[in-house]
Amino acid sequence: MSSEFFAALAGAIVGGLISLVLQHLNYRREDRLRTQSREIKREADREEKAEREAVAAFLLLAKVSRAHTDIGNFRKHLSKAVDRAGPGNPLTLVTLPLASDPPKLFLSADEMILVRDIKNDQILNDAMNFTHVHAMYVDSMKLFRELRNEIASLTSETRMDSDGQAISVFEGANASVAQIKKQQADHLLASLVSFMDDDFRMVTNLFHDCQKAMLDKLGKDRLRTTWAVERMESITQTAARTAPAPPGEAAPRDASGPRRPSRGR
Repeated sequence: MSSEFFAALAGAIVGGLISLVLQHLNYRREDRLRTQSREIKREADREEKAEREAVAAFLLLAKVSRAHTDIGNFRKHLSKAVDRAGPGNPLTLVTLPLASDPPKLFLSADEMILVRDIKNDQILNDAMNFTHVHAMYVDSMKLFRELRNEIASLTSETRMDSDGQAISVFEGANASVAQIKKQQADHLLASLVSFMDDDFRMVTNLFHDCQKAMLDKLGKDRLRTTWAVERMESITQTAARTAPAPPGEAAPRDASGPRRPSRGR
């Protein structure tokens, strides 16, 4: 064989080795770029998830705070009515209807996932329950306003007694209908009064526990906003103890005892 053949063979081998080395280096460079791209995407996904969790945490706490305020206002409104109620002053007649109803609250999927990831059964149970509790008060006060309006529409005339108290007069069939409406309103208010303290304590403690859990999970810098709400281990039960029981029912128990099981609403 001639020297030209060996020279060509050697050139081909060297060229192939150079091409192999270049391909390997190019593959490693592309692999590093793919790895960096995956890391950047993972970091972006983590940041997006963390931001989504922070938004969900803020909205959740804002909703629990709104429920805490609304239920507290309902409780204060009913407690004042209980203080005014007495012989000759039925709870239905001394409780003023609310002019408007607060909006109902609903939890989003992100908020429920965030609560689930806390892995606290008490927080999860109360978080799933508090929107229904809040809606129950909104619907109950709306129903009471409608009952009061229906009772007022059945009035034939209004007189003033010697003490300056207004007395509604019902005539004929309207008297029976008005009595039924009054009993319905009495049952409704007495039921609300009997468990409003427990519900207020539940939503107060939920807010405290939920905020603490969010701070532990996300940190104050990411959560950004915090509210000053303390846990309530006990609560004055004056309103619940003095509330008149609905006709035919026992008076509400002293709610300072153990918390009753969650009611289905």
